Order: sequence, then C-alpha cells, then structure tokens
Amino acid sequence: MNRVAIIGIGSYQYEDQLGWLVIDELNKKRSTARDIVLFKSKGNGLDWIDVVTDAEQVYFIDAVVSDQKYGFMHIFSIDSGFDQKESALGKSSHSVSFIDSVMIAHNIGLLALPVYFIGIEIGGGNNNNEIPIELMVKDIVSLIESRL
Repeated sequence: MNRVAIIGIGSYQYEDQLGWLVIDELNKKRSTARDIVLFKSKGNGLDWIDVVTDAEQVYFIDAVVSDQKYGFMHIFSIDSGFDQKESALGKSSHSVSFIDSVMIAHNIGLLALPVYFIGIEIGGGNNNNEIPIELMVKDIVSLIESRL
C-alpha cells in the first residue's frame, strides 16, 4: 500500500496551531494520486494511532521550542535506534512525551519506522515573531509535497 499519514499537532493558541494549519492547507491541495490521510491531533497521547496504522510514510508536524531562531525548521526522523530521543523530547511544545508515544506504537506493531518529524521554532532565542505563521505553513506544505 502506498499510504501516507500526516498528523498536525496543535491547540487553539496562535503559534501552536501550526500543525493544524498545515493540515488545513494540505486539505485544500489534496492529491488523489496517493492515499494520503490527514489528521489533527491535540498532542496528548495516542489519539493519532488509528491514522498511522498501515502507513508507509508518517509525518508529524508541530510547533517546537528550543534555542533556535524563531521560524527555524527542525526536520528529523525517528528510526529504530531512537538515538535522537533526548534531543527530540525537548523539542515538542507539548508536555506529553511524543517520542515515548511513537515508541509505544512501534513496539506494539502499529507504527512502522522511520517516522518523520517537522517542527517550526516558536520560542527560544530571537523570538520576535518576524516570520508570519502563514509563511511557516506554506514552507512546511512545500516540503511535504516535495517528499510525496
């Protein structure tokens, strides 16, 4: 199966809506060429588990907080070694351990690896909101479209 799952993580707070806004934009551009499933998650546990089951590619989109410049795009994959666990756990803007959720889903056979994580910096250094959130959404959508 050539199924792709894209999960936007977010909330109703302005910058934290980023993942949801990406899903909205992808919905407008939905391609019928591939089986693409789009889902808005609140980032609290495994609410996305049914969406990723049997997917060949999985992308999570979220706002992140680190010491990078506002608008910086973090892109990494979570592979079977989970060697990026420590750095990734500090990146999500949600209090739930995202990496632990991914590990649980993988360990019980519901999620194939690698999983791709794309996050846009909303905190950290130089947080002066110079980059409109709409531009950030456009950049992420373009990146995802280039990978499909």
